[in-house]
Amino acid sequence: MTRAFERLALLVLVLTGCASSPTARELPPDASPNRAAELNLQLGVGYIRSGHYDVALGKLKKALSFDDSLPGAYNALGVLHEETGEPELAGENYRRALELADDYPLARLNYGRFLCSQNQFEAGLKQFLTAAGSGMDDPARAMVGAAVCARQAGKPDQAEEYLSRARALDPDNPQVLLEQAYLQQVLGNLNQSLELLGRYHQRVAATPASLWLGVRVSRALGDEAARRRFSERLLAGFPASAEARRLMQSE
Repeated sequence: MTRAFERLALLVLVLTGCASSPTARELPPDASPNRAAELNLQLGVGYIRSGHYDVALGKLKKALSFDDSLPGAYNALGVLHEETGEPELAGENYRRALELADDYPLARLNYGRFLCSQNQFEAGLKQFLTAAGSGMDDPARAMVGAAVCARQAGKPDQAEEYLSRARALDPDNPQVLLEQAYLQQVLGNLNQSLELLGRYHQRVAATPASLWLGVRVSRALGDEAARRRFSERLLAGFPASAEARRLMQSE
């Protein structure tokens, strides 16, 4: 999984369950501290999503000024500091979120993914497996995360085991298809990788990362028509993405 896709995935995790971000004028002057904290958290998450990191940082700090025990704010700060290239602060905030709410699956998933991105694979896998066994609503998501981490650690057999568990938990989960496509690419089964990627794109909208995977696999297969189709979709749909830049540099 490319870094850009990982960042998109973690933002989805942070935003899950949040209401639409309010505007500043919707913050009532007489709001209770708890309500003010939640509203500022929602604003901060919205600004992370739009890439306004300085403003997001201010909103999240303001949320914590109203309630310094709000785990969602620390989780969002973890995301923010990853986005701004501050891994020590990111890890610190994820840990703080889990200290405050040990049963907070979104923070645990983010922390697991973060640890794997720092090559702390065993620690990351532990977070994913803990999340999967914690009674979270979507344990298949945690098992897919564990599969990604195992693949990154160079353990494809273990990755396939976690994907099998994810399929058993949620047979219709499209992220299983995408991670299978990545795994088959690693194993050199390029036709199978492309077939799985096609099934993924039939189920959900393409992402920059999934299209970039298609470019690389079809290029390795020598399938120029498929490579061109993936390239055109990537450049037309996501011209500002890191994957589009990689494509332009590799042409």
